[in-house]
Amino acid sequence: MAVPATAEEVWESVATGPGYRRWFVEAELEPRVGGTLVTHHGDFGDSEGTLPGWRSALRLLAEFHTHFAGRQTAQALVMREVPAGHRLTVLLGLDGAVVGQQATARAEAGGRHLAVTGMVIEASGGPTGEGPTQQDSVVLRVADGAAPGVYEFGTMQYGETRMSVVRGYLHVPADADPGVAEAAQAARAVEHDWAAVLDALLA
Repeated sequence: MAVPATAEEVWESVATGPGYRRWFVEAELEPRVGGTLVTHHGDFGDSEGTLPGWRSALRLLAEFHTHFAGRQTAQALVMREVPAGHRLTVLLGLDGAVVGQQATARAEAGGRHLAVTGMVIEASGGPTGEGPTQQDSVVLRVADGAAPGVYEFGTMQYGETRMSVVRGYLHVPADADPGVAEAAQAARAVEHDWAAVLDALLA
């Protein structure tokens, strides 16, 4: 998709405070390393965090095109409410993941064994105590397997509600015939498998 704007203008329209409001929720954001991001989630309350990094618009857009250019994509999303102090990255063996190195998210529960291996492209951590900044996540770029793409595993605070999140931005494998149905089918399978595992882990 081509848009009549520069990379910087696209970044401004989707990734700043006013930009967040266009596609997500009301938000205030300080655009700098160590800046504060506050998002407002209605009845769920507010979520506040600190930006561990502030990457250029050009780099982010280049990464997006590296992952997804010319491919049909679909999103998988599983969210479960969890108790205070819960950290999904620890349960999946991702605690201490290092950007630029390989890591594997592993889970075995409910008769299922899941393993997702990829290059760590983001790793952020928050305090382990209670509070609005209690958040950590690891993002993996996965090139192989039946459902390649970019995966995020994390735990996030939304006001008084704490949620574990598995999110995948999946694309059609390079050797498959391109089509939305294939990507969507892979996304639904990922959701089904991770929902069953999270439910078993949290039971």
